[in-house]
Amino acid sequence: MRVRFIHEKESELLKHSRLMSLFAELDPDPVFRFDLDGNIILSNQAGLKLSGSDYIIGKNITSLIPELKEVDLPALIKEGKLFTTTTSFGEKYFQFTLRGTPELSIGQMFGSDVTELKLTEQKLSKALKEAQASEQMKSNFLAQMSHEIRTPLNSIIGYNDLIKDVFGTQIPDNLKFAFLAVENSSKRLYMTIDKLLIASQLHTGKYDVHLAQIDLHTLLKKICLDFSSFAEEKGIQLKLDCKTDDTLIFADQYSIHHVFQNLIENGLKYTEKGSVEISIWKNASNNICVDVKDTGIGISKDYLNEIFSPFSQEESGYGRSYEGTGLGLTLTKKFVELNNGQIHVTSEKNIGSTFTIIFKK
Repeated sequence: MRVRFIHEKESELLKHSRLMSLFAELDPDPVFRFDLDGNIILSNQAGLKLSGSDYIIGKNITSLIPELKEVDLPALIKEGKLFTTTTSFGEKYFQFTLRGTPELSIGQMFGSDVTELKLTEQKLSKALKEAQASEQMKSNFLAQMSHEIRTPLNSIIGYNDLIKDVFGTQIPDNLKFAFLAVENSSKRLYMTIDKLLIASQLHTGKYDVHLAQIDLHTLLKKICLDFSSFAEEKGIQLKLDCKTDDTLIFADQYSIHHVFQNLIENGLKYTEKGSVEISIWKNASNNICVDVKDTGIGISKDYLNEIFSPFSQEESGYGRSYEGTGLGLTLTKKFVELNNGQIHVTSEKNIGSTFTIIFKK
């Protein structure tokens, strides 16, 4: 009875072994089996075709795939480990998965043709490198142009101020406008170049944040002073009202300066008469807030959802009423969020707009 059981068991194992061999033989992808020494003990027709030989039994698997010389094959078999590698055969690429079978003291290797996937990966890698090179070229170009334009602009602004100081009160009224125009146009061009450079830095993740304690009242007084000539030229009142003694925040100086520079510039640009008022206050949550309120043209309800989109303006084309890059509010929102803040806007067409910045504690 016991002998019969053993014979039946051996017959079942033999049948199973033949089925597995048949399964491997019919597999369109290469299949190999190897022993503890890495010698091939089985290969299907696809494996033979890949090797370029009619008989490879007894050859070491590393002669077929040199990358496997770095793999501890006995350990892979004894511990039932899994290993994957990709190698090339002529113009084709194959991914091989090796798995150890401890109970049989053999390893099995299954190959899969990944040529199309590999070629696609190479194309994507090449495209990525080209895109990165293009991005770097763009950044270098913007940085260089920024320097080339800023340098003469600084000279124009400096000599304009020097001439005003030399002539003082002797400047005729009809020339005062010219001095203001030179100063304001130079500042506008300077800020436009700055916006393009910063947009590039933010886009490529190269903007460095430097956190420090900032006195918002002091900062806003300086910005208002910078825009005083522009407000004077347009006949607009520029007011700063501080309603709290707590005006200190912990943020990035450069980006915060840019936030309020953009908002105040926009307020003055889109206001033909009336005022631009800046208020510092605290809300119910004890957060420091800043309102920049104007009596300008306002923003339509339909466009409110688009105002923070890059290169976006409510009026577009050469016939638009107001000049600008359409980057100011995009950068403003990014910079506010960079400093853990929020920006909100309320506006009514032909009445004015109020931008509120909330700095979270």
